[in-house]
Amino acid sequence: MASDKLYKLAFEYKKTKLWKKLWDNEIFAVKFSDGEIGYVSIMGKGGTYTAVAVYVGARAFQTYREIQEGEKLFDSYFKEREHLTCQNCLQLAFENKEELRDVELKEAREYAKRHGIRFAGKNSYPQFLNYVPCRFPWNTFSEKEEMYLEETLEATIEIAGQLNRKTAQELGIREISGETRQIICFEKSGNKYRTAMEELPLARKKQFLKPEPLDDFTLASLKRIKKKEVFECELVYLPEPVQNLPDEQPFFPLMLMMVSKKDGLILPINIVKSYEENLGNLLRYMAESLKNLGRRPGKLLVRDERTFAFLDEFGRQMQAEVRIESSLPELDEAQESMIEEFWVDEDIEGNVSDFLQILDAMEGMPDEVLCTMPDEMLEQLEFMADSHMLPPDLLRRVEDILDRMKEEF
Repeated sequence: MASDKLYKLAFEYKKTKLWKKLWDNEIFAVKFSDGEIGYVSIMGKGGTYTAVAVYVGARAFQTYREIQEGEKLFDSYFKEREHLTCQNCLQLAFENKEELRDVELKEAREYAKRHGIRFAGKNSYPQFLNYVPCRFPWNTFSEKEEMYLEETLEATIEIAGQLNRKTAQELGIREISGETRQIICFEKSGNKYRTAMEELPLARKKQFLKPEPLDDFTLASLKRIKKKEVFECELVYLPEPVQNLPDEQPFFPLMLMMVSKKDGLILPINIVKSYEENLGNLLRYMAESLKNLGRRPGKLLVRDERTFAFLDEFGRQMQAEVRIESSLPELDEAQESMIEEFWVDEDIEGNVSDFLQILDAMEGMPDEVLCTMPDEMLEQLEFMADSHMLPPDLLRRVEDILDRMKEEF
């Protein structure tokens, strides 16, 4: 829930129309009251999306740099979708009411009613969003994050006033590029703002954590499998968000796709919530799946550096080569099949909502009605249950429905 102060500042900012004076790559910094630095991008001059985004700290600003590389070619559908969810910033956006969740729309209308504000025209509703990498943008903030957004909006309102008298160049705000080393920084001092040049965080190469090695018992059980085979592998974030609890920020689950070059089998490996938090679990899930199916990797061909980092030590433990390959035909075919099965429709949030509504409806059906459902519906649910792409709570619901559908009367 956004504070009244945030709404007040949002409507004040909207009156400034700052987005008509700055491009989104004319970045400036704000030094917050706790000493942290925020890097601010003003969006809207291009006419497609009106927003203020603040990237707090060097790590967050790195995600701005990555988003600006959007013209590069991606080697898989999943990588492209992940790129769109990698931002780490706080945003105020102005949207049509259809873009807001019910709770956001109710909150905005209640504030407007209390303060005699009328929503009129396109993109007139303020929306406050917390962008966290590989999570769905959500309107929940910590006290500190709310403070950062408030202080950002106060600074943008001040800057908009100064731009009525000066140009952006005269104020020290300029377009940045990969070569830019310093930008103008605004810091509030009493009732005024002072400026200074701030070093821009340098672009940095991504570093990927590695999981702890597998235990000797698990390794011994895998090494007892005699025949070796080649697998094509990639760590991917699935493009549909999952929410386990009503107040939880939805997340995009992480899946290790391992496809056998021998027969095209996709290993059933449980999904996890994130790379950084669940490395060990994901490695154990992979080992368990290999053991249960009697499959031993002799070579692991991977798509990218992240997957290489994840499997490198495991490969050494199993005396299996791990190598980055640009051509992975079995993996490509498996991913294309998944995309056709689940994500042809680009309305991700709508897909999730539709699926949950179908589950709710089926759970409320009498057993004798469930048993008459078309075979195609049964096959679809079985595929989802076997795919290991569902979080545990949804998997249990699907399995319960499948058990009831298969009962004979």
